[in-house]
Amino acid sequence: MKRRPTVSVLLGGVAIAILLASGCRGDGKQETTISDEAPTFELPIAQDFELEAIDGSTFRLADHAGYVVVINFWATWCAPCREEIPDFIELSNDFSDEGLRFVGVSIDEVGEGVVRDFVAEFDISYPIAMDADSVAARYGGHYAVPTTFVVGRAGRIRHRVIGKVAGSTLRPILERLLREEQPST
Repeated sequence: MKRRPTVSVLLGGVAIAILLASGCRGDGKQETTISDEAPTFELPIAQDFELEAIDGSTFRLADHAGYVVVINFWATWCAPCREEIPDFIELSNDFSDEGLRFVGVSIDEVGEGVVRDFVAEFDISYPIAMDADSVAARYGGHYAVPTTFVVGRAGRIRHRVIGKVAGSTLRPILERLLREEQPST
């Protein structure tokens, strides 16, 4: 008699296929594209969080109300993360005076020293903090790295990207969001 795979085996296979197709893979070639169009559905309000950055400062999302904030969950061992970070540095430098803020949230479990060395090697100019899933959980968890959230000036998540996003894809979206009026307080 021929054995049939169990439901758990089938679901496990589907989960692995989704993970490999959407995030950090060994070959680093996956790139997720996002549209410059506004989402056709309403995304949730970004959950506030507070993390200590590796430079000793504190990053609180609430302190950046009225800004466009890019929250990037990443890891030092992730090839697509390594590829997108130079674009993030460039975008951060280009638009910081217009109200753009980036924060990198490392999910590395190897310790702060490895992350600190990585930040120095890449000369990352925006805040980098480490998270033991407390912030990631507020954003629905991370199925793959990198995962990036773009929060608009009103504090609403405007875009979510699972997988690598190129600066050339993100730039027009950020430009559009930065042109939006700041909400009145």
